[in-house]
Amino acid sequence: MTLRAKLIGYLPFVLWMFWPVIPVVIAGVIASSCGCRLDEGGIHRCVVFGKDIGGTLYKMEMMGWFALLTFPSGLAVLVFHQRGPIGRSHAPSQDGERPKGTEPFGKDEFRCLGCGGVIRREDKACRICGWSGNDDA
Repeated sequence: MTLRAKLIGYLPFVLWMFWPVIPVVIAGVIASSCGCRLDEGGIHRCVVFGKDIGGTLYKMEMMGWFALLTFPSGLAVLVFHQRGPIGRSHAPSQDGERPKGTEPFGKDEFRCLGCGGVIRREDKACRICGWSGNDDA
């Protein structure tokens, strides 16, 4: 899997983690640019173009508390996605059985990460599962 595909796969989880912070930042920018007071103590009057938007800014500011739920849950899903069955990509072997990896290494040999078989230096890919180590393949 390419790096770009991994990043696209992580994007929904990262958005889930940080989406409550976006209204907080927007409310802070609006309040500071209009010279209004914005805090968690209560609703403060903020007139913009003849309309009081203090209540709306306060509600946007309070959305940040929702991040106490979304950030840990998103972090847990990211970890599960990376380490759990969703994030694993094993190349299946041809007969459905995975070698035990008990065959001893010789000179210029290494273990296949796809199936556990032995790959020799002259091989372009694993003889059992076809794993080559290239993300492009």
